[in-house]
Amino acid sequence: MLPSEIHHQICQEYGDNAISDGMVRKWVRMFNEGRENLHDEARSGRPSLVNNDLVRKVNERVRINVTLRRVRETTDAVEKQ
Repeated sequence: MLPSEIHHQICQEYGDNAISDGMVRKWVRMFNEGRENLHDEARSGRPSLVNNDLVRKVNERVRINVTLRRVRETTDAVEKQ
């Protein structure tokens, strides 16, 4: 799948909260070069604030928002009929 197609699908799912096209291209390039995970590489400097608990909470909220958006779209479609 092309990076532009991936970005389009992400935009459809997350709307204004989607990552940029350039960032999608960067991640696609990294995975094509052999990257195998989504976690940040260790580096010096300020420690990451991301942990498994935060990732879980974000995933839960994304799922709730996607579900609520689908419910709104469905009810809007029904009301217009």
